[in-house]
Amino acid sequence: MPYSDVNLSKSQSIKDLTSNTEESVASRRMHRERLLEEAALGQVSCEIESGKIISLTKVIKKLIGEVDVNTSLYDLFASADELKEIKLILRAGGPITQRELQFIRPADGQLIWINFTALPAEDGKTFDAMLRDISRQQESLVELQRVNQELDNFVYHSSHDLRSPLRSILGLVQILKLDRDEKTIDKCLLMIEESVDRLDGIVTEMLSLSRNRHLNDSIQNVNMLVEVNQAIEHFYTVIEDRGLLFKTDIRQRIPFFSDVARVRIILNNLISNSIKFRESGVSSPYVSVSVRCNSKKLTLTVQDNGVGIPKDKHEKIFEMFVRANEKSSGSGLGLYIVKHVVEKLEGSISVQSTEGEGSVFTVELPNLAPQVK
Repeated sequence: MPYSDVNLSKSQSIKDLTSNTEESVASRRMHRERLLEEAALGQVSCEIESGKIISLTKVIKKLIGEVDVNTSLYDLFASADELKEIKLILRAGGPITQRELQFIRPADGQLIWINFTALPAEDGKTFDAMLRDISRQQESLVELQRVNQELDNFVYHSSHDLRSPLRSILGLVQILKLDRDEKTIDKCLLMIEESVDRLDGIVTEMLSLSRNRHLNDSIQNVNMLVEVNQAIEHFYTVIEDRGLLFKTDIRQRIPFFSDVARVRIILNNLISNSIKFRESGVSSPYVSVSVRCNSKKLTLTVQDNGVGIPKDKHEKIFEMFVRANEKSSGSGLGLYIVKHVVEKLEGSISVQSTEGEGSVFTVELPNLAPQVK
């Protein structure tokens, strides 16, 4: 074999080896990036002093958007104090492991939660960081904390509300044991009946709250004329005893589709609320229910000329255990339940009220009628 051929063969081998090595490095780089993407992790290399981004993976680009040559990772930190601490650790050569912090996304200014891990390079001038978006996890954690706090609040207040009428009943039973006078007996029995009614109301509201959380969405055609009349009939005895006038104005010319069980909860609670907060001094107390329906939504209005709600409580009446009026003997769950049911149906509720003049509650619910193709 001629010398030139041997030389050429060696040269070709080196070239092939170099090419294979480059391909191997590129392949490993692509494999690493793919693994990072699958784990929803992003890697970014930066200068320690300035935070200037040297290189970044696709996940980082999706997370923070496009960057230019002057972009600094440090500009994304929401907390200046946290950034100061992280820079001190990186300068000292120490790693940062699984730090949860907030970034300000440059594209829209939105705050996002990041799991941040960083390790300085051997040159002491740069560092590599692994970033993972944990915004959803943080939102879930905040929601879980809110639910736990709400549950604690619920147990505390409901226990108190249940014990109060029970203690009244026990006290009245003791009086009945000691006093056999007919008038006293009649009075005690009436008071016991009122306490039992109150207990029944609290338990009913608790069941409504539980039902709303566990009901399966069953969308069907809802006849609002039938539902409103049935709701009024449910309170017929109370209406007769208290001389209330009921007015209805139901206009539903097209089908309205929704979850009928939840619609009933809304109707019963709003009507019950208006009856409960009637004004005893008014000569003609009334409760008015009106319905308007179109292809997009249903608007339900429940109005009364009762005691009304103080202006400073308008924003709070839909919270758990908030009583709208000092005269209230209810549990403070009724409007809270209504709001949750309305939100479950992706609707809205609002109130207009003047103390001493009455209240107007307006509920808007989407019409979930099947779309004709």
